[in-house]
Amino acid sequence: MRIATTLTGCASAVLMLATTGAALAQDAGTASREASRQSRNDGPVSCIGGAIPRSVDRDVLATVVLKGFQADNSDEQRVMAAIGNAVTRCRGRYGWGDARQAAATAYFRGSTMRSNAAYRLRDYGVRWWQFDAALAAVPEEDRQKLLSSGSMSGATMTAAARALESEGAAFGTPTPEQLGVIGPAIAQGLAATMIVDKAKADYNQ
Repeated sequence: MRIATTLTGCASAVLMLATTGAALAQDAGTASREASRQSRNDGPVSCIGGAIPRSVDRDVLATVVLKGFQADNSDEQRVMAAIGNAVTRCRGRYGWGDARQAAATAYFRGSTMRSNAAYRLRDYGVRWWQFDAALAAVPEEDRQKLLSSGSMSGATMTAAARALESEGAAFGTPTPEQLGVIGPAIAQGLAATMIVDKAKADYNQ
């Protein structure tokens, strides 16, 4: 039984953004390469992620972003300082006003969430750019529900999972424990992609 069938019986998939241990970020080298790829695709709006030094712990970075840029300990405070420095450098480089800085910050949040979601699904062959295809399979009404309530129906999750598989993902027959990781990670990737898309539109207004 493939995951698309398995998920049909799910009532919802909760978008888990701040759960302890949810980050599991990729290493700095991988994150830097992905930020560079996004920068080539999206231009100045993606500056912040590429301006974060490789020395910054990516697990802590993802945790801070998933908590809405909150720092609860010294490690997270150091990461927040690195983010602030990156924003300042990008603002100076591109002459951002407040509106474009806000859009770029939203883009950074979304792209970090999306990369983190893909990393959590790395064993199934998911890459961050595959979430574009998955989002295309989600109706507008369900997109808004995901953003507002952090949940989506089993049918919508099935459609998103099938779209990911069409892009090369391979979920196979996951156990209930694996589904507990896969569902929230897919939901996070979808929500993050919506955040990125809106940020790009806002930046270019």
